[in-house]
Amino acid sequence: MQTQNLPYLPRLDHLRFYAAFLVFIFHFYHFAAGAKPPGIPDNVLIAIANEGYIGVSLFFVLSGFIFTLICYGKEVRYKEFMINRLLRIFPLFLFMFFVAISVGREQFGAADVFYIFFSNLGHAPTSDTFLTGAAWSISVEFTFYMIFPFLVTFYSRYGARYLLKIILIMMAMRYGVYLLHAEIVKPFFSTLLGRLDQFIIGMLCAGLYIRHKSFFASYVHLVFSVALLLVAVTYLNGRISMLSGDAHIQQWVVWLTVEAALWGYFILAYLAVPAKYGVKLGRYLCRMGEMSYSIYLMHCLIVVIWVKKFGVIPMLSSTQHNLLLNALLAFPLVLLLAHLSYTAIERPFLTLRRRYVF
Repeated sequence: MQTQNLPYLPRLDHLRFYAAFLVFIFHFYHFAAGAKPPGIPDNVLIAIANEGYIGVSLFFVLSGFIFTLICYGKEVRYKEFMINRLLRIFPLFLFMFFVAISVGREQFGAADVFYIFFSNLGHAPTSDTFLTGAAWSISVEFTFYMIFPFLVTFYSRYGARYLLKIILIMMAMRYGVYLLHAEIVKPFFSTLLGRLDQFIIGMLCAGLYIRHKSFFASYVHLVFSVALLLVAVTYLNGRISMLSGDAHIQQWVVWLTVEAALWGYFILAYLAVPAKYGVKLGRYLCRMGEMSYSIYLMHCLIVVIWVKKFGVIPMLSSTQHNLLLNALLAFPLVLLLAHLSYTAIERPFLTLRRRYVF
């Protein structure tokens, strides 16, 4: 996505698309399976589908990375920055919010309007229906926006040590929560308590990219970063999955931080290595990345329509592989809906954005 504040980096759009696609695969895989769990994944690709919520972590790391590339060492005008962020996320988010309160009109109370800012907490209307369930993360993201201009100013002034101190404070806080509370996985997963580290790690990775891009410009780094992610997903799926039913997993005190570091390494390598893909493929990835926000918030509608109208079309003997293949067949419909959403709801507001760094 092109902006007045940063020279266009096409591969950032690729990464946005990868994150949205992971979340789509995850939601399709589990919604289509319904009350019948698809079983323990028999290969790493199925494990990725089973744990596709890791795409949310990639989104959060990317946010910290991109904003720091734009703002590091510069003057950030807070008002203009926040106006741009509102123009970026609120039109589509508000559309989804009004869908949610329309579906749950009988339960809606006047105070529920505040869930516009806290869609990740309590009994947010957007979390009461699968159609709008992905909207929980937007409130977390918006919190990042509110504090980012201060974080990047202090990062520029005091260096990486400042951000590392915040990560250590957050880890210590999570350990205290782990010792005191029975349920920690979902609170860590869905709130700033577990997610701030990820945004900050994105900021730190941007600093590495600015200073040491050439160090990561090797396919050794890209292959190694992918291998580490696959090992991490396998471990997550087999040992500490959020879906395991265990709400008190000690590793989750540090897991989201580790996950973010692995995504950060992948981002650095992916952006730094020379391009080896075709022009057409690169163009398609950029286009899908441009629509990634609409893919992320709107894909559940296609998941529901596909599963309710067609079920899981039997094409392969393996239930797991069938679920994944059906997801791939449904994805072009997601792209069509995302195109409509992006051009009608998102893009007109994006033209109103202004410059905020000087």
